[in-house]
Amino acid sequence: MLVASAVVLIHPDKARPAPFTIVEVTLEQGPTVRTLLADGTGNLMPGAPMRATLVRVGASETGDDIVDLRFAPVDAKVGG
Repeated sequence: MLVASAVVLIHPDKARPAPFTIVEVTLEQGPTVRTLLADGTGNLMPGAPMRATLVRVGASETGDDIVDLRFAPVDAKVGG
């Protein structure tokens, strides 16, 4: 469940181009996780159901995928 979200419009790290959305999600098991929204930005309402997804963010020296845990609204299509 989405607890809060914030859109970052300016970021000093050029490797992370803005805008992007930071979300805080409480899992059914109890812990709260803060990470990025899976796809860009959006109008999110607290209490919205969210689902976890792994997003490829790069590759290791051996060619293995490097992934990041992110969240998306349950009804959103993630990826292209």
